[in-house]
Amino acid sequence: MTEETEKQKQMGTRIPLWLIVFSMIIAMVFVSPYEYSWSLFTAPLGKLFGISATGYMISTTFSIYIIVQALTMFFSGRYLDKRRHLTPYFVVIAGVLTSLGWILSSFTSKSTGLYYLYVVYGIGSLGPGIVYGVGISTALKWFHGKTRGLAVGLIDLGFGAGSFGVSPLVLYIIKNYNFHAAFLYVGLLMLVIIPFGMLVRYPPADYVPAGKTAAEAEVVRKRVKKSGLEDNPRQMVSRWQFWAIYIGFFFVAGAYLGIVGKLPSIGLTVTGVAVAGYIAVFVFPLSNGIGRFVSGVVSDFLGRRESMLLFFGIAGIGLLALFSMKSAAAFVVVIIIVAFCSGPLFTLWPSMVGDYFGEKKSGGNYGLVYTAKAMAGLFAGYGFAVYYTDYGVHNSLLLTGAMMIIAALIGFSIVVPKVKQHMNAAKATAPGKQ
Repeated sequence: MTEETEKQKQMGTRIPLWLIVFSMIIAMVFVSPYEYSWSLFTAPLGKLFGISATGYMISTTFSIYIIVQALTMFFSGRYLDKRRHLTPYFVVIAGVLTSLGWILSSFTSKSTGLYYLYVVYGIGSLGPGIVYGVGISTALKWFHGKTRGLAVGLIDLGFGAGSFGVSPLVLYIIKNYNFHAAFLYVGLLMLVIIPFGMLVRYPPADYVPAGKTAAEAEVVRKRVKKSGLEDNPRQMVSRWQFWAIYIGFFFVAGAYLGIVGKLPSIGLTVTGVAVAGYIAVFVFPLSNGIGRFVSGVVSDFLGRRESMLLFFGIAGIGLLALFSMKSAAAFVVVIIIVAFCSGPLFTLWPSMVGDYFGEKKSGGNYGLVYTAKAMAGLFAGYGFAVYYTDYGVHNSLLLTGAMMIIAALIGFSIVVPKVKQHMNAAKATAPGKQ
């Protein structure tokens, strides 16, 4: 048996790992407009229905997306943890749903009503939930140790930076045609997820990471099982570390989603120049995506806790300072910094979940943590929307800045020495290490 054939057998697939990762990046790119291009639709939708573009009725659509995406990620993640062979079929179905949601949204009108948009955008949101969950689990299951943060960040880069290319297209179609055409044409473009979804695979349950022999991996696996590192969601919620992660995730996501949905309005209010907000909409996802990738690499060497303190702390300070940025250029620069340092939300927390609770049930585990984003979506769509309307931009930026700083401190406080001790003991007693 050749070395290449043996490696393929060990991996459980003939598809190169780099192609699996690349396919997930592409899929992430084409589900990202649900989140990052949404704010471009709020003004024309508000005009159509004669309501405030920043009010809760328009924001409800975005909240529905966040809730559906998060819950879908949890349930599909748990299901695929047990039935890994169905992963490519799920991603293909997700591609269909993602495309269908935007195509059906193109028929939104006064006669269909705003509730029609809630339903069809919600149906489409099932797709991003599946794709995002599979994308993060792909990184957590295939990669370990010093490459895990890098892998999570690389795949998440597709979601964070993907709409940097899509959002200008959406705005161009809206400006030159209408929002109906933007939903329709970009919705059709989302079908590209399907062929790439066919290439996605999870590793088999007995997958041996690179750099370990099968015997070494088995010893580590047994020790890890005793240490509690391979928690399922039910076991995970019994640990205080889970609740600290959950609360920290909520604070960062709540601040992040609240700001993303109001960028055009914030830019106009702070600088008096409408274009500042629209530029922010375009650069935010690119900077956010790059931040996800960079933070993954940094955290592999600096540490997850230390990276959270660094990135989320800077994001909080940036939000506190944003209201004083009266020039459009200064406003955009600070937004780029805030976006870069808030993006690690989706790299550092999943990496910590994989590190502390194991990769075998990582789909369900991180899916459960990710439901904090659903709570944050409710906050952003209702609580923050009302707060923004009643108390204004300045107080809203103070609130979100404080939330980021609190999350940074929570993240830095999460230590699991027991887990590290067991892992070190497992490695020390592996064959060939004695």
